[in-house]
Parts: sequence; structure tokens; C-alpha cells
Amino acid sequence: MNYLIKKSDTLNSISNFLFLFGMSLFFFDFITINLTEVIKYELKGYELILGKTYVNQSNIIQYFPVEFWGIFTFLNLSIGLFVGLLNNIKLKPYLFLLSLAGIIGLLLLQIKFHFDYTLKNSHWTNITFENTYWILIINYAVIGCISFIDNIKTKESEIKTEHNKSTININIITQEKSNK
Repeated sequence: MNYLIKKSDTLNSISNFLFLFGMSLFFFDFITINLTEVIKYELKGYELILGKTYVNQSNIIQYFPVEFWGIFTFLNLSIGLFVGLLNNIKLKPYLFLLSLAGIIGLLLLQIKFHFDYTLKNSHWTNITFENTYWILIINYAVIGCISFIDNIKTKESEIKTEHNKSTININIITQEKSNK
């Protein structure tokens, strides 16, 4: 069982830090929605997960429901951090898939917001995805690159280990007695 656990290395530590950093980005502004020049809503990442109700100066209540793609993205970060902390070689390839899924989830969140607040509404709406959103996409891309490089290094070390195993060849020579 010891062969499944690999010592912590620099790439693993960096990817764990990036997963934690990505989770912390959910405390900053993600999306700004301008319905008019006066009515403006700013949503933080955690408000996408929990939902948010605004009451503006005109006593108009605007409710932003829980966003599936926000939850999906945050769960990808949480699972990625958990897998990284486990440091199990067999689970390492999934970090690349989690980063890819995170990027896709963020892009689908962007498409959903544009559809819900610009195409469905009859009035002009301006949606701005803040720098935090774009930093999170870049963060996922860096995690994907690191996990891809880590997978290549793991495969190379497995090949070297297989190649360096010493083998002992035993040849048994037998002679037959011939009866004359």
C-alpha cells in the first residue's frame, strides 16, 4: 500500500495553494449587473452559491437565485483541494479533469447570466464579469497545466522504476544420461 502514496513535492504544494486561493476568490465581487444607470447589483462569488436579495432605493426587490454553475465551480475547487491533500498518485489525473470542468462551469455561468439578464429582459442590461472571475479562470488553467506536468513526471518516474528493477535470471542446465 505504501507505493500508492507519494511524498509531497513542489507541484503538489503549488496546486493545493491554487485550489485554496481559488476558494478565497469567492469572497470578492464576481459579477456587476447594471439594469439602468441608477440600479446596479454587485454579486460576490459566495452570493452565487447562496443566492442574494437586493432592495434598491425605489423599493424594488431583486432576487438572484442560487446558481448551479457557481456551486459546481466551488465544489470543483473543494474536491481538488481534498484530492491534492490526499496526495494519492492514482487520484492525481483527476485534478486535470477538475480544472477543465471548473473552466467549463465558469464559462457556462457567464453564458447563463448573459441569457438571463440580457436576452430575456426587454430593457438594456450591462453585465460585467469582474477581474476576480477572470483570475479564477486563469487559476483553473494554471492548475490544469501543473497537474498535466505532474502526471507526465509521475509516468516518467514509473517507467524509470520499472526499467531500473534488477532481475535475476536463473538458468537450470540438466543433462540426460544416455543408456548404451
